[in-house]
Amino acid sequence: MNRVRVNLISYIVLLLLGAGLTLFSALGYLDEFWSGMGIGLIVVSVLNLIRFARYKTDPAYAERISVRNRDERNRYLAEKARSFSFFYSVLAECLAIIVLRVAEHPQLSTAVGFVLCAQLVLYWVSWLCLRRKY
Repeated sequence: MNRVRVNLISYIVLLLLGAGLTLFSALGYLDEFWSGMGIGLIVVSVLNLIRFARYKTDPAYAERISVRNRDERNRYLAEKARSFSFFYSVLAECLAIIVLRVAEHPQLSTAVGFVLCAQLVLYWVSWLCLRRKY
């Protein structure tokens, strides 16, 4: 239940941040990119706050969500989905690097290469940490 409270507070903070970004963009202090970002933050926050309200007021829904979150099969499927997503994103980035080089877009190719390197470094660091833990 404590985690629900932390998530609730974080979505309220995101809602206020989104409102601030939208307001400052409307007043002309920021460009229109930030108003879109603010509206996106507002929408995500409102939807999650509605979900939290339902979780608090509907005991059957809360029990169903709790069981689903503790289910071993769902955890296994989520882990496999993350693994496949990472694997195929690395392959897609490698392909994008080659295609962008051939299409004579070296800056985009380099940017995708940096993203790929960052992902691989993050994977390596998390692997080292998990190896010590397990």
